[in-house]
Amino acid sequence: MNADAALWIAGRLAGGALGVFTGFFKTRLDDPACENTARSGLSSRNVLDNSTPTSNSESISVSEFCGLAERDFILRSFLSARWPRDLSTKVRLFVPWHTIRAARGLRKFQRSSRLFAKHHVAGARKHLVLIGRRRILIRDDLRIHLSKLRVTARRHLALSERRVIVARYALQNRLARYARVGTAIALVASIIASYSFALAYQDVVESYFTADRLLLLRNLLATTGGALVGATAIGFSVVMIAVQLNFARMPHGLFRKLSSDFRLLAAFAMTFLLTICVSALSLVPDASWTAVALISATWATILILLLFFYGYRRALDLINPTVQLRLVAATAQKDLRRWPRRAQRMASLSNAPAKGKKEDDHSSKHDLPRLAFFKANPQWTSGARRAMAHAVSFARRYAEQGDFEVSGRALEVVVLINATYVATKGRTFFVSNPLFETSHANDGFINEALEHLRRFAHTSTSRGDEEAIRQALRTIAALVQVYMTIDYAAPHTKNKEHAQLAAGYLTAAVEGVLPRDLPDVIMEGIRRARRCSSRLSGYRPTE
Repeated sequence: MNADAALWIAGRLAGGALGVFTGFFKTRLDDPACENTARSGLSSRNVLDNSTPTSNSESISVSEFCGLAERDFILRSFLSARWPRDLSTKVRLFVPWHTIRAARGLRKFQRSSRLFAKHHVAGARKHLVLIGRRRILIRDDLRIHLSKLRVTARRHLALSERRVIVARYALQNRLARYARVGTAIALVASIIASYSFALAYQDVVESYFTADRLLLLRNLLATTGGALVGATAIGFSVVMIAVQLNFARMPHGLFRKLSSDFRLLAAFAMTFLLTICVSALSLVPDASWTAVALISATWATILILLLFFYGYRRALDLINPTVQLRLVAATAQKDLRRWPRRAQRMASLSNAPAKGKKEDDHSSKHDLPRLAFFKANPQWTSGARRAMAHAVSFARRYAEQGDFEVSGRALEVVVLINATYVATKGRTFFVSNPLFETSHANDGFINEALEHLRRFAHTSTSRGDEEAIRQALRTIAALVQVYMTIDYAAPHTKNKEHAQLAAGYLTAAVEGVLPRDLPDVIMEGIRRARRCSSRLSGYRPTE
């Protein structure tokens, strides 16, 4: 293959590639600015290629290079250095007339390329190299813009997905919070609407039920009511037996409380009453009551099914240990929060000084009416202590079984009960006096909580259970933080005695792990003890 043939093939390929872009640009060939730009581009290319300047006979105008005779053909100068930068703003979508003009320009450019390559070999080589470079610049520019478009599209897609996820979780939270109220409102509205329609169609229903059909309706209602009574008794027996069998593994006090759950018993009581109502509807006196009887029997059957499902779900919740712990914590918190309200109501009956009385700096800042009320009612922490004992029992049993998720939840309940206790007691804590003993400085509830955790840590250490030991250390460290919030009502005293007591229990638990050859647990215990000591000394660690 000779050089002329190679140049001719290259000219055809370059012409075909550039002919596609000719329909996108709108600059006339007879524009003087375009021709001057082309000539300046040719001269700059001669300088960049380190070649000798072309003679006047070899200099080629834009019209001669492209070989275009018609004035209507639109073409942007390929030699302009501004052309690749203008591509991003000039390119538009293909339209039919752009496509037709691009096809015409492609044919004319191919003929011009063959003629130019045949008669001007040296100039054609330079122009083809320049065209190839411009084509590479265009391609790179298009790739950059496409990558930016991809990044923008992915960002908008990610934002849209985030909005969908946020909306879904917001909807789920609202449904979980207001699902029961919404369901009850919907049921009541549906029942009222159905009874209003029943009164509207009473005449039609009364004309349908003749004496024979009314007798059949009475028999149907009586049979359905009897069947529902039997189903209610069987379902209640099966569910209660299953619940009690699962409750046999829990402490006796908690077993007695959960096995007599009010909601579960009330659901079955309502079911039994509805079945009796369905049976009683068979006593309708005449056909004028048929519409009301049918609507009542239909809704009674639907409500019985809903109550069956509710009883089943409630039984599953009562069997779940996590739900049991939540009920234990809720009961303890409710019991503890009841006592401050009682103390506030009884404050007027105590002999303590009133709150509004002016006090000096040396007077006591303690809540004396509340302290007197708590002293008069020493059993006010009995429910919380019982709940804390149940939680520790759960933690011990499930840790032995290897279910550390439940044991961790149980120990979290212990921390939650202690936090509620500290908030309930308020400014009734006292600091021990080094000269004489103060009976109020010793808190039995806090001592009992720490003793429960000490025994749990000792049992876990004797078993060599690393995860249970970690949970015990984590719980004691959390109690240190809780006890740091105690208000001793002593402005000149910054000593947190109960937090220091809990830190001592944490140190003793870490020392008990040392002979067991558990380096990871020991390091974690030392790290938690260091953080607790830093908080007690008033220094915040950086890590």
